[in-house]
Amino acid sequence: MPFVILLVLVVLLLSSLPTLWIKFQLNRYSKHREDIQGTGGELAQHLVEKLKLDDVEVLPGDSDYYSATEKAVYLSAPIYNGKSIAAVAVAVHEIGHALQHKNNDRLFSLRQTLAPTALIFQKMAILIIYLMPFVTFLVKSPIAILFFAMVAIGCFLIAVLFHLITLPLEFDASFNKALPIIEKCEFLNESDMPGARKVLKAAALTYVASSLLKMINVYTWWRVLKR
Repeated sequence: MPFVILLVLVVLLLSSLPTLWIKFQLNRYSKHREDIQGTGGELAQHLVEKLKLDDVEVLPGDSDYYSATEKAVYLSAPIYNGKSIAAVAVAVHEIGHALQHKNNDRLFSLRQTLAPTALIFQKMAILIIYLMPFVTFLVKSPIAILFFAMVAIGCFLIAVLFHLITLPLEFDASFNKALPIIEKCEFLNESDMPGARKVLKAAALTYVASSLLKMINVYTWWRVLKR
């Protein structure tokens, strides 16, 4: 039991560090700047028109993401209304995803195809984990418990594979799409570019944090099963 408790604590620590680093970078470069040409929302709308992203809308949202089904860039309030290095970088990062969609990027299309299935498997894994104590109490069969646990691990692995596909897309949106746009259009001063690169890295690594958490969950379950 002490080993399991220690393992859980390690899991929580490791899964929290990337998320904390990402939040730190975003907060660090979210300071309001009057010298920046426009808000993140205005900048995104300007790029939609400049890059001829037909039918793509820029809308306020609860978080920052591009919806391929709606053809809409959603930006959270600090990004949509903000005039900061973070607002510029995150807004252009999401425009990068719209460009991937427009260019029929193969990995982007694959992610869109696999996303619904991956979400189903992820929800199944979470449901099985919550049901495990009841299954253990009612069934009291080591084989049945092992079967349910292995199904949960399999579902988590599918979710991990999905995020592995996502990672190259995120880095492409940040450094092959957004960064050249920011540099070419001179949305920021040269002295702001190191900060912009850090924010773009944080935007790309958001999925790394999610992937790491899922992989650690798989490892935790595997170690528990082996005991």
